[in-house]
Amino acid sequence: MEGIKHISFDLWYTLIQSDHSYKPKRDQLFKDTFQVARSLEEINTQFKYFDILINAINEKTGGQGTFHEIYYHLLAALGVDIRQVHTEQLDAYYAATEKLFFQHRPTLIDPETPALFQDLRDMGYTISLLSNTAYIPGATLRQLMPEWGIDGYFDFQLYSDEEGTSKPAAKFYQLMFDRVNKMYPVTKEQILHVGDNPIADVKGGSNFGVKTLLLPPDTTLSALLRPVFRKATAVK
Repeated sequence: MEGIKHISFDLWYTLIQSDHSYKPKRDQLFKDTFQVARSLEEINTQFKYFDILINAINEKTGGQGTFHEIYYHLLAALGVDIRQVHTEQLDAYYAATEKLFFQHRPTLIDPETPALFQDLRDMGYTISLLSNTAYIPGATLRQLMPEWGIDGYFDFQLYSDEEGTSKPAAKFYQLMFDRVNKMYPVTKEQILHVGDNPIADVKGGSNFGVKTLLLPPDTTLSALLRPVFRKATAVK
């Protein structure tokens, strides 16, 4: 990775993974709050379906569905009359969901990530986050960064729900590129984006013009990056 000055990271399943106990409790909360008649199994199935669907739509359009839109689609699919559900109810539900989320927090996939980030900063690289969101918005995720020990390493964090656009859209990558250039002059070829999604992270980044690196399943971030940047440091 000769010539790289800035490294952009995806978040979900690149840096963090869900707590397996969170989603069943979230589904029960959803069922109770909106008096959904369907089974917990079907509720979980619909959550997964819309997560995949929303991601696919975002990949095609480069847009980002709002929180209320996403949940109204989910409720309608589960047989709830959304005309009877007010946005204030959705907001109250999310406040309860966030509390539950904090009780069953995601964890770092690779415990060595903070040490890796420190080493990258020591080598002179700047670091940022470029994350698509769906059910969990950026405002919630930001609150957990200090607990994961990685908050201080990011020069900035960009979340799709806050920006109204998502990977693989060039617009989202442009926002990242512009933010880096506010810190110091850089070309696209001097930026590396790392993520686990072949379309959103690799194709999207490559089409925009930055360098990309795919994190394969069952590979830790440190195992992927340390050899690459050790070599880059040696070349310098």
